[in-house]
Amino acid sequence: MRKLREVLRLSYSAGLSIREISASTKISVGSIQTIPICNLDNIL
Repeated sequence: MRKLREVLRLSYSAGLSIREISASTKISVGSIQTIPICNLDNIL
């Protein structure tokens, strides 16, 4: 749960890309892309 919160914070507050979030949280890019809220960037 903490990692999910951190991914969301980095995505919206810091405006980082998925690859930057992956590097800073040590979570794979594929795992971050499965989070539905992060996929909104691809729709817009």
